[in-house]
Amino acid sequence: MKRLTRIAGIILLLVTVCYIGLATEFTQANIGILGGRMGIKQANLREAPNGSDILTYKITSVNGGVIFQGKAVPSGNAIGQPVTIQYNPAQPDGRRLVLTIGNTTVTTELYDWQIIPIAQFVESGFNACMTLYDDPENPEEEKIDDCYDEGEIYWANFHPALGDTLIGLNLFFVDAMLLNPFIMQNTNKAFSAQIPGYHITWRSEQKIVITLTRKARNFFEMLEREQDVIKSWNSYIYTDYGTQISYRIENRQILFSGVPAYLFVKNNHANKTVAEAKELNERIIAMHDDIYAINPTVYRTAEKTAQWAAFFRMVQAEYPQTWQLFIRQIAGIEASPKVELPRYWLPSGRD
Repeated sequence: MKRLTRIAGIILLLVTVCYIGLATEFTQANIGILGGRMGIKQANLREAPNGSDILTYKITSVNGGVIFQGKAVPSGNAIGQPVTIQYNPAQPDGRRLVLTIGNTTVTTELYDWQIIPIAQFVESGFNACMTLYDDPENPEEEKIDDCYDEGEIYWANFHPALGDTLIGLNLFFVDAMLLNPFIMQNTNKAFSAQIPGYHITWRSEQKIVITLTRKARNFFEMLEREQDVIKSWNSYIYTDYGTQISYRIENRQILFSGVPAYLFVKNNHANKTVAEAKELNERIIAMHDDIYAINPTVYRTAEKTAQWAAFFRMVQAEYPQTWQLFIRQIAGIEASPKVELPRYWLPSGRD
């Protein structure tokens, strides 16, 4: 069960991820706070095959985390229009995805750090992106695990396509966001340089944060009350489950409607059933803008990841020949920059 914690020690997470340059890797200087690197275990999470029901006890109690399963549908002037996608490595990064809808060549502004892992994730046929519910898997990890009580350490695992990627790290932030939104709202400040296609203008973020503290506190306290007093939930998933993602064309750009949200559930561990906290989830959807404001960079990236995964999944299903050509075009291309992902995480900051 994910318990909400308000512990300032985790602020050290912000300085453990250091961006050195677009051509170099992210590093984690303080492994004791953020947790062991993903290098201890290769990302191998394969749960929730396409078409499976994710609102099951197995998924909500064993995987949790982040799950994107949607398939986009056309809307407005995109209805009935054929779609083609190609990858052109000769173009500058950010313009390499060539998308045509009908007779219109559409601007996407996707970068390799987005295109490659999202496409490979969709191609895999599995929907689970990451989890903090993993288990130690060798004597070294078990020794670390034995040092902590239940709930003091979380073991992370990622879909293979998202291992060592900025997408994977970003979705880790999304899953951890509700454990401490006061700290997670600043995660993007750990990067010493802006990353094309990732950062929202820092000046814009600063304007949002001015009015954020009270909203974040109220939101966090509401979740604690629902968990500890009303007992409406004991786990959550960040997912596009129950959301229709659609796309249309406007000014030669592709625009999406529909975003993922936190889905709160109550697992009954005695009879292995799960119930959706429907009233709470309706409130969460209505509070989208307040939640988004906790960290616009992180949530914008998560929403774009879900939307483009849904779009790619549509192309895979409706235009299989186009999709397979696209997959061959990106074969062997690695997303850059590389990211060292955490294997375990200590929310309390105690090492």
